[in-house]
Amino acid sequence: PIRNKQCSEPCGSDFWAIGKNCCSEDGSNFKCGDAGSKRAKSGLRLVEAAELPFYRLAVIQATGKYKMVSPHPIFFKWLEDPVAELHAWQRQGFRLFVIAMSGAFVFSGAALALAVHAMHIVI
Repeated sequence: PIRNKQCSEPCGSDFWAIGKNCCSEDGSNFKCGDAGSKRAKSGLRLVEAAELPFYRLAVIQATGKYKMVSPHPIFFKWLEDPVAELHAWQRQGFRLFVIAMSGAFVFSGAALALAVHAMHIVI
């Protein structure tokens, strides 16, 4: 769980840093994302529904083992600079968009050339 160091009483454990294959079997030694960095103080929320049940299962196991309460867990990829991560996603999305549009343009051009060639043979 992501804990507030300034909270002296049980503040709840609804915020969880997540990742795949980056901690030991007992849940210690967490190394996902930028968890080891002192500058990391925020993250990006998980929105992929396919992964959600597995992280919820991990929360159920942790709450049972460590006697915690987490009624509404929210999952985050822990990062130093989540805005930079979003910009990287945006650049990657735009790059894929340009590649797809170029492919569609080439396909349309080839289809047009074949259609013109077929019409020229008929006429």
